[in-house]
Amino acid sequence: MPYQAKPLSLDPKSISGISEKVLVSHYENNYVGAVKRLNAIGAQLAELDFARHRTL
Repeated sequence: MPYQAKPLSLDPKSISGISEKVLVSHYENNYVGAVKRLNAIGAQLAELDFARHRTL
């Protein structure tokens, strides 16, 4: 089962000192992007045949 990104747990408008645009951008590009990449890596690993590629 793939991982799912959790929703942004705060109101980005309520944080002073950093813009809403920056907070949302970092959430979407960094966090959500990392979750998507983790799922892609998991899918690639699931397709590997470890017995075939075993080297000892």
